[in-house]
Amino acid sequence: MQIVLMILRIFVSYIFVVSGWAKIKQQSDFEKIVHSYQILPKFVIKPFTVTLPLIKITLGILFGLGLFTRITAIVIISLLCLFLSAIIINLIKGKSIPCGCSGKLKKSRISWNLVIRDLTLIIVLASIYYFNGGKIGLDYFLTKVIKY
Repeated sequence: MQIVLMILRIFVSYIFVVSGWAKIKQQSDFEKIVHSYQILPKFVIKPFTVTLPLIKITLGILFGLGLFTRITAIVIISLLCLFLSAIIINLIKGKSIPCGCSGKLKKSRISWNLVIRDLTLIIVLASIYYFNGGKIGLDYFLTKVIKY
C-alpha cells in the first residue's frame, strides 16, 4: 500500500509540475485561454496567469516529496474544484474552448471527459489525504523517524 501511495503522490506531483512549467513557457497562450473562459475580470487575468503556474509547481514539488501532504492535498483539491467549476460553467454554456490544462495548451478542449478526469484526481487526492501520504515521504520521516 505504501508504494501505491507514493506512486500516486508522484503521479499527481508530475501532473502539477509539468502543467505549471508549460504555463510558464507559454504564458501568453495561457493568458488568452484564461480570458476565453470569461469568468475572471480582465484586470485579474495577468496576475492569475503569472501566479497559478508557480503555485502549481510549488504544490507539485511539496506533494511529490510528501511534505505537508495533507495540507497540500486539500489545496490541490480546492484548485481542482475551482477548475472544474470553470469547465462545467463553460460546458453548460455550450462553449468549445481550450482547457489550458497541460503543455498542449491549445490542443485539448474542455469536455465532460475532462470533468471525469479531474473528479478521478480528486478521489486519488482524497485517498492520499486519508492515508496521510503514506510512510514513504518527508512527513513520515520528519514526524516518526527524527521526531521533528
